[in-house]
Amino acid sequence: MDIAIPQVNTGVTADATKVRKSGSEILFTANFEGNPSASLPESLVWYHHEPTWKQIADGRLKYGMKDFSLTVRYEDDLGVNTGLKLAATKANLEIGGSFEDHQSTVWKIIGEFT
Repeated sequence: MDIAIPQVNTGVTADATKVRKSGSEILFTANFEGNPSASLPESLVWYHHEPTWKQIADGRLKYGMKDFSLTVRYEDDLGVNTGLKLAATKANLEIGGSFEDHQSTVWKIIGEFT
């Protein structure tokens, strides 16, 4: 499957840190019955703009997918952390809020067709 992973494009820079780490990982498993007898509901507004869901639907409609599990791990640390706050303070800029290093995000989607 060709599953799109969200990409982040920002113009944020700071002298406090120039380290940017990112990565992604996908695990997809599915079971097939080989008896496609399903159809899509009419007037799905969001469906035509979602390539991942279109591929999952194709798996069901064309190949008889019975169930699936999709796990996506996405990691992106833009370096916007306490170092940025320190640099802003030294430059006499006010910056509020709390800053934490981003670790990772994991999405797990499980589906079963009846």
